Amino acid sequence: MLRGIVSCSLSLLFLVSAERLASDTLFKKTTAVAIGFGATRKADIGWTDCQKQGTKKYVKPPYWVDQSDNCQLKAEGFGLRTSGTGFSAENTDQLSRFFPDVKKGDVVEFKDVSSSTVILRFRGRSLFLPYGTPPSEEQISNNELSMAAGFANVNKYDQSTDLLRGVDAVITRYTSEKTLASADFFSRASASIRDVSNSPPEITDRFQNVLLHLAEYRSALEKTPEIPFSQRFAAFVVSAGPQTYEGNFFDFGGQDKADIVVLQPGLNGRMPQHILFRKDGFRGGRQLLDGIYWDRVTFVRTHIIYRGGLVYLRDLHFVGCSLEVVNSPRGNDFLNFVVNQLPEFMVGTEYDQPPSD
Repeated sequence: MLRGIVSCSLSLLFLVSAERLASDTLFKKTTAVAIGFGATRKADIGWTDCQKQGTKKYVKPPYWVDQSDNCQLKAEGFGLRTSGTGFSAENTDQLSRFFPDVKKGDVVEFKDVSSSTVILRFRGRSLFLPYGTPPSEEQISNNELSMAAGFANVNKYDQSTDLLRGVDAVITRYTSEKTLASADFFSRASASIRDVSNSPPEITDRFQNVLLHLAEYRSALEKTPEIPFSQRFAAFVVSAGPQTYEGNFFDFGGQDKADIVVLQPGLNGRMPQHILFRKDGFRGGRQLLDGIYWDRVTFVRTHIIYRGGLVYLRDLHFVGCSLEVVNSPRGNDFLNFVVNQLPEFMVGTEYDQPPSD
């Protein structure tokens, strides 16, 4: 009898040990955020990375653990199979936990970076799953944006909207607190948002709203330049072109209080063309960008408006600016220009570019 009790105890011990050795995936609601080992308790999760070197507590909900043995870090464990020199989707039931819109045979990139993070990429979106350190809030938010885009692409709008609300709240807080973020955070976030396709207007509106807040967040992190502004109360009213304005540094007061440059029809009834502002700086006021060349211009605490018209922007700096942008592909391209601090943005043809120095 005693031998039977001992054998039973050893069997139970083996089962418990095996359960503890199985690695897990940590989820925040519907989004995978890390790989490691999770001990689920009543109110929280004790999380340890795959090397069992770092521990952290996560409140449940929204966090929960899925046992998936991902610490083996094999592509097959994520539903992928080798295809040529890369990987393609094989088990879509498994892989759709990371990309809801994936289909069998789709190309998916799999990387193990610096022995600390698995990176999955699909359609330009990326999912970072750290296994050597706890996930950062920045990584979690980017993973949530990727999932939100995936849900939108398969018409699961409720799940997509729920994730967008959470990420938008994080971006708003980051903007208010001027929390520093990496350039990778902005590029990954904008790539996920811009991947949404064939969604109804109310959904694309929500994604563009997050992209706009992301652009305002990037602007909030810009350092205020030391420019000797002079106060100005009247707008530049332009009715004929071509004209070039260079080396002006004016303070137009509080945001939304005054227009900086206003285009109006000339004597021929036509709007002026080839108006260039170069190496200028403006603080305060508001400005419609459409119809003007802006070259190496800095706006500080200005309300910026873009309605999707012809425009040429090169090496612009938006410092602490608010934005009002048309919801259209051109509007998204402009916001991407701001978010990723691209060197130029043009809507027009090569003949619409301003004269060089």
